[in-house]
Amino acid sequence: MKKMVLGVALLCLLTASTAMSSFPPVPTDAEVYPVEHFYNIALMYSWAEGGELFVHFKLLCDRFYVCNKGFRLIQNGSEFSDLSLITESGTSFCGEMTDSQTFKLQDLSGLFSASDPFIVEFSANDIYQLSITPSASSALLPQSGIWKDTACTVSFYLQKYSTNSAAIVATTNGLNNVIFLDSDYTDGLYISNDLGNQGYSFRLVLKDRTNGTLIADLPGGRVLANVTVVYSVVQ
Repeated sequence: MKKMVLGVALLCLLTASTAMSSFPPVPTDAEVYPVEHFYNIALMYSWAEGGELFVHFKLLCDRFYVCNKGFRLIQNGSEFSDLSLITESGTSFCGEMTDSQTFKLQDLSGLFSASDPFIVEFSANDIYQLSITPSASSALLPQSGIWKDTACTVSFYLQKYSTNSAAIVATTNGLNNVIFLDSDYTDGLYISNDLGNQGYSFRLVLKDRTNGTLIADLPGGRVLANVTVVYSVVQ
């Protein structure tokens, strides 16, 4: 009975339409520094991937104040302070957080490149600096979770394991589900035949950890779609 309930829940998630995608989860190798604003403390994580800069505040108290005016970027001797702190819903933020949160830090001048090394500086009780080296494309690994295209014509659940293997459940209609197993996802996600040996195939070409292009043969035919993570697995 429990397996049936879990299967139905997964099916509902795979077939539900989603209005927006989430920010990528904090990488395990993200730069981190404890920051203090008056008597409130948080851990500030920062990283760059896919040409974008992200900051995450993990609260160690019940609230923490953060604003775009407290940030500055330094790159190749140039300083960038005309910045916007963007939430997952796409709105600008400046105020108190009451829960841990990830933001995208955007340079409004258009001259900063998150694809090259830089320093992110945050001013509060002190001036805190993190040196960031963007993720190399050769080191990209897919995020575990539920992936979809914007038109919701294809969905798949991807789960990575400590052995570097991965399991994938893909569907175009929520009824005809195909299971794929990849023995080593670190060399790319390509499976030439499904677990049921029906001749279906799956290839995911990554742009970054949470975005890519899917090329697959599924029960509904050939699929070519840009896909993104809409529900991330909590690590």
